[in-house]
Amino acid sequence: MIFKIKSIEMKASKVLSTLMLILGGVSFAFAQSSFEGVITYNTTNASIDENATVKWYHANGNNLMEFDSRAGDQSYKYAMIMGSNDESVFMKSDIGSQEVSGITGEEVFTSGKFIRKMNVKEAGYDCEMLMFKSNGNDLTYWVTDGIGMTYSDLPKLMRNNMPSLAGISTGIPIKMELRDASGNLLRSQSLVSVEERSIDKSKFAK
Repeated sequence: MIFKIKSIEMKASKVLSTLMLILGGVSFAFAQSSFEGVITYNTTNASIDENATVKWYHANGNNLMEFDSRAGDQSYKYAMIMGSNDESVFMKSDIGSQEVSGITGEEVFTSGKFIRKMNVKEAGYDCEMLMFKSNGNDLTYWVTDGIGMTYSDLPKLMRNNMPSLAGISTGIPIKMELRDASGNLLRSQSLVSVEERSIDKSKFAK
């Protein structure tokens, strides 16, 4: 199916908001990480009947996120390139490329009371589980220090828009669930794989 750039941009805004929720729910240490490689997630979004695979390539402050998504009977693929300090996103799809700025996230909770469980195993990693409540929703993260990513590795666009939970954790979420008051799953993210390897700088070419 062919999408107009504007349609892709709207989809990007929704997916980026989801990624802010997924990747930006905790505040990390500011030390530069040594991780270089590819992290793969599966994500769901019940509101648009979407299932997506996200491949996140990271190396030396460069980020490329490749999306392979299906929403209902529609499918689309595109990529987003963001430096750690960029204020905009460079989008590439099979119908063209463009710079997109001014994308804002959606605040789904505020930092406040939370439930914390330590020493929880998830996807083969030692994690802590953090559950937050906001407007009747339960937002739960499984967070690990085992991958080695830090807050400063996230694109600035995400850091600017995500909720601040400084001091709660130093890890990166490998699993997330957002449920409503009835327990229905609204959004989710789960780690598929972590591959630590060298990434050629041409991968991040705009």
